[in-house]
Amino acid sequence: MATSKLPRLRTRSTLESYTIDNLRERQVAFEYEPDRVKYTQHQERTYTPDIKLANGIYVEVKGHFTSLDRVKHLAVRKSNPDLDIRFLFQRASNRLSKTSHTTYAKWCEKNGFLWAEKHIPQEWINEKPKSKRKEKKLGSGKLGSVGLTSAGPERLYN
Repeated sequence: MATSKLPRLRTRSTLESYTIDNLRERQVAFEYEPDRVKYTQHQERTYTPDIKLANGIYVEVKGHFTSLDRVKHLAVRKSNPDLDIRFLFQRASNRLSKTSHTTYAKWCEKNGFLWAEKHIPQEWINEKPKSKRKEKKLGSGKLGSVGLTSAGPERLYN
C-alpha cells in the first residue's frame, strides 16, 4: 500500500507526524488517538494515548516530558494497571530539568515504563497481544471495563 494514498492525519506535534509517517512506511497497522482512558487524579479525568498498535500497546510520543505529564502517567497507570502504555521520546537522554540528573529514560525505568527513542521498535510491533483481561466487578455488582472509551470512529491504518 502506498503511503501517499492514505489521508494525512492532523497530529498535535511534528514528532507524532514523523512517527506516523514512519509506521506507514513500514506498513504497520495502528490507530491514532482511538481511545480515551479514564483515570483519577484528585477528580476523574481522561487521557488520550497517541498511538495504539494492532496488538493493543499504547505508545505516547513525547518531545518534552513535563512534570505534569509524569504525574498524569503515574495516575493513569494506577487507575488502569492492565493497560500497556509505553513512551517514544525524541531524545531519551534529556534531563527532567536543568538541575536534575535524571533523564527521561531513567524516569521510565524507575517507574516501570518501557521506552524507545525516535522510532517504535519492531519488537513492540511484533509482540503478541495480551490475553483478554477479565472484567472487574464494580461496587454496584455490575461488570465494567477498566476505563476505556472510544474517542470516535475507529481509525485503523496500515
